[in-house]
Amino acid sequence: MNANKNRIIPIDIARGIAIICIILGHLGQSSINRIVFTFHVPIFYFISGYFISRTKDLREFVHNKFKSLIIPYIITCVCIILLSIPLSIIKKAGVHPVLEWVYASLYAAGDSYTEPFYIKGIGAIWFLWATFWGSLFLRISLYFNRYARMVFIIILFFAGYY
Repeated sequence: MNANKNRIIPIDIARGIAIICIILGHLGQSSINRIVFTFHVPIFYFISGYFISRTKDLREFVHNKFKSLIIPYIITCVCIILLSIPLSIIKKAGVHPVLEWVYASLYAAGDSYTEPFYIKGIGAIWFLWATFWGSLFLRISLYFNRYARMVFIIILFFAGYY
């Protein structure tokens, strides 16, 4: 019961709505996706940003985020790659499918892309990679004043877009 004492009900409601919208977004209905894709993942980033720790130094912050986000990402990617080996042998496809999963793991895209080059999507675990980097950049931006923070975010936007 003591754990509930510190809960922020509106945040829990926002999380619940976002989880439902993510489920709806994975149904593949374009009419639903047009709505939920506008906010369902960003709401998790806003919630993460709201609770970002300023008490730990940057090194400890990165260490904790690495353990909680990147280690599970790496373990899952290694499992995917290892499981692709016997599948590739069964299909007599050679090493190419295995390499596709290695590249997908390194690139961390949620979906497959063909432009400007082909990269296989790693699937839903892209969120771990993106949350790690988003949290890190947000935490670093907290060292700047408000205007420098906006410039930093704009630079990150254009670097990501490029």
